[in-house]
Amino acid sequence: MTDVTFVDNLTLIEASWLNDVNTTVNTTVPGLAASKADLAGSSTQAFAASDLTVGDQGTEGSGINIGGVVYQSSFKVSDIDGTHFAQTILHRHSTVLEPVIVGARSNSNTSGHTAVTNDQGLLTMFAAGVAGTNYKLFGSQTLGVDATGTISDTSAPGKWSLSLTPNGSVIPTIRMTITNSGKTTITSTESLVIPKGTTAQRDATPTVGGIRFNESLNQYEAYTSVGWGSLGGGTSGGGTDEAFYQNDSVVTTAYNIGQDAQMSGATFTNGIATIGMTAHGYVAGSQVCFTTTGSLPTNFAIGTKYHVIATGLTADQLQVSATYGGSAIVAGSAGSGTHSMGKVKNAQMTGPITFLAAVGSTGGRLVVI
Repeated sequence: MTDVTFVDNLTLIEASWLNDVNTTVNTTVPGLAASKADLAGSSTQAFAASDLTVGDQGTEGSGINIGGVVYQSSFKVSDIDGTHFAQTILHRHSTVLEPVIVGARSNSNTSGHTAVTNDQGLLTMFAAGVAGTNYKLFGSQTLGVDATGTISDTSAPGKWSLSLTPNGSVIPTIRMTITNSGKTTITSTESLVIPKGTTAQRDATPTVGGIRFNESLNQYEAYTSVGWGSLGGGTSGGGTDEAFYQNDSVVTTAYNIGQDAQMSGATFTNGIATIGMTAHGYVAGSQVCFTTTGSLPTNFAIGTKYHVIATGLTADQLQVSATYGGSAIVAGSAGSGTHSMGKVKNAQMTGPITFLAAVGSTGGRLVVI
């Protein structure tokens, strides 16, 4: 270290070529007696070829043990009694620049410069606290090179990641990443809580693409170039029958709400209500219909809608009834050919369905139910 200047309230001290030299901060060093506590905290200030420590090192020395791994440092600020609220302050008077922290990495172990590579970290911050026998890592964040992209004089694709240590573990898990394109990935099995509020609390100057939950309307909504609109989870049926989602879109192409893709391999047994279908995926209440390359068993008809019932329902078997929650239909024969079964997507509700024309609408297309 060359031409380094230390300043205290009393005296300017110039220090040159302090590598591999241990300097004792005490009353024998002119000007430091009055400010020793501010500068050192202890009587020894070490300037070595590999590290510089300011403050009271305590028992850790120039490094620190985190999870059994001793991290050595080139520069360490340590405080034992906590009299200084901020251990490090970057202070600048400028009309142009703010205080800046720089983490710069060359991909080499020599004084030469070598370009970094994709997916390398450039600057990492650890947050550790004593837990048990030593410090443990509670979280970290890293700014680095993105996994993809060109690294050159005109291209430096970056990535940011945040890691947090789960309960019952001492190893951080990546919880959020943002790539150079802005793609944001959140890793969690729990729900994402988005902004919520009443209609009156909407953004004063909304931005296209904004999403929130409207507590007045009890629905999610998004802001587009034409204003706020529902984003799923809208108008629902009675009770928990949330079957329909309302929006202001105009249907411009005829659409038929028909039956789902058919699964072949349904087997019937004469005199038995149980129908065999490997991994059918249906639940009690599902509506299904049957087709066949030959003829369906007696008591079943092509195009008729049937309801899966809870009785006899397993992963590979099921029974159906003519009405919701009704009695199982018993096959009057095995039928012939290959039988297929599919889930009916038709929406059903008790009572009439009323279609209302939108005010000022120029017309849409027919929806066949």
